[in-house]
Amino acid sequence: MHPQVRAFIEMLKASIPADAPKIWQLTPEQARNDSDRFWAPFNQGGPKAAEVRELRVPGRRGGVPARLYVPDGADALSPGLLYLHGGGFVLGSPSTHDRLTRELYAAHRRARALFGLRPRSRASLPAGA
Repeated sequence: MHPQVRAFIEMLKASIPADAPKIWQLTPEQARNDSDRFWAPFNQGGPKAAEVRELRVPGRRGGVPARLYVPDGADALSPGLLYLHGGGFVLGSPSTHDRLTRELYAAHRRARALFGLRPRSRASLPAGA
């Protein structure tokens, strides 16, 4: 394992209290709240996008939240990258993955779209299904 990855994993382990319940022991709403609080500090700093747009993409079950990062000088029809965060349709959002998406944006200088999904407990199927 790469030393930086190992150090990051150890930092994550150290930040979780020993008596904290496991994520699978929480309700979906509790898990979402805990996840949002846990990842918030990791979104501080990092590269800035020239423009960030909050969007709602139409779907069969209503709009899906999305965030678009646009680089300086981007043409309307320029290449891009679609990033779909994990989370099993329960955890994660454009906000929990903001820094990671900005890092990808800066590394590749392409527009990035980051989609959220309606959490599974609030929808019978993922919003994109």
